[in-house]
Amino acid sequence: MIQEGLFARLAADAGVLALVGGNIFAGAAPDDLSLYPCASYTFVGGSDAVTFSGKHETRSRVELNGHALTYAAAAKIRLAIIKALDGWAATLTDGTVVTATTLINPGLDFVGEDRIFRHLVEFYVDFNPPTS
Repeated sequence: MIQEGLFARLAADAGVLALVGGNIFAGAAPDDLSLYPCASYTFVGGSDAVTFSGKHETRSRVELNGHALTYAAAAKIRLAIIKALDGWAATLTDGTVVTATTLINPGLDFVGEDRIFRHLVEFYVDFNPPTS
């Protein structure tokens, strides 16, 4: 459910919505340029631990990208993603508790041969899965 919660958080954020509309994708951005500008996210790592009380604590590392046809537009998407997620905590509809999000990589910039700009940012998302 954490993937759905992350998507819902980004899709509900006015800053992200103003820049990409509903064009938020899990995994890679699409090849169809009519869907640009857009954002994408991928879970790229993490860990799971059980405490002495039996509580599961999970940390996922998430890579998020702003994709656009100009450098400036991709940079604005990355900034909107940071504003939407930094410090986010919530209880999701399935009972998953997002306890914290922490910015771990404020950004890397890429441009492909096709002159599509990608601005990357990474977060840790700490959460406790539902108990039932």
